[in-house]
Amino acid sequence: MLPGLLILVPQVIAKSGSIGGIFGARFSSGMHLGFFTPFRVNKYLIGHLWAAVGFWIAISPIAAFITYIGAVIMGIKITAILTLLYITGGTLFVIVFSSFILDFLLASFSYRIGLDPSNIVIPLITSFGDIIGIFTLMYAISIFVA
Repeated sequence: MLPGLLILVPQVIAKSGSIGGIFGARFSSGMHLGFFTPFRVNKYLIGHLWAAVGFWIAISPIAAFITYIGAVIMGIKITAILTLLYITGGTLFVIVFSSFILDFLLASFSYRIGLDPSNIVIPLITSFGDIIGIFTLMYAISIFVA
């Protein structure tokens, strides 16, 4: 079962960097354009939080399905599709919302101390996202695959 779950690793790494980069760029631009101020929650951020929820709901089943189909095509033993959906959904939930929070905090902090958030947030969040994503994936696998 574990070799089939390794198909998830590149997806998790790619999605963590993409998600972090998307929110990092949006928050950096939002601060520069005055849509929100550092460490203050407003409608702009709430709207992006709802976008994060939609993103998580949309990509979780797709990632699980791609992993399952990839394992079946290659003849690799894989866990049940429902278990795979739990693993993928749980992992991506943590990635999406930790990226959202870290992006907001990094953008706010860098803007507050006079640094350009565009140059700070994206490199840091993609690194943090990879680390958070891999550890979360390992934890989710340990919970759902006994």
